[in-house]
Amino acid sequence: MTLPKELLELYKETNGVYGMYGIAFIWAVEQMLKENVSIRLIYKDMDSLISLDDYLFFSDAGNGDLFCYSNVNDETIYVWNHEDQRCKGVASSLEEFLNGWITGVISI
Repeated sequence: MTLPKELLELYKETNGVYGMYGIAFIWAVEQMLKENVSIRLIYKDMDSLISLDDYLFFSDAGNGDLFCYSNVNDETIYVWNHEDQRCKGVASSLEEFLNGWITGVISI
């Protein structure tokens, strides 16, 4: 999966987006790569409702749920629920996601 344009543009300017106390709103490139490999290894032998290969994870909610892009839609941001392995759209763009997640408009 290739990086969505808006995420690529963000990574050209900064290696992640961080809040107070080092909270990552967008993971650093290295962490994004590590987390995507890890999640695929963990779930590869499980019966999954969705193929994780169809998603690019770039942030977490702090509760096990992960934020991601789908390779089907290059703009929409989804939250992947680690308990039921379902994805739900939460924002129509990275900018909307960041604004909503930082201000609490988007909550999990």
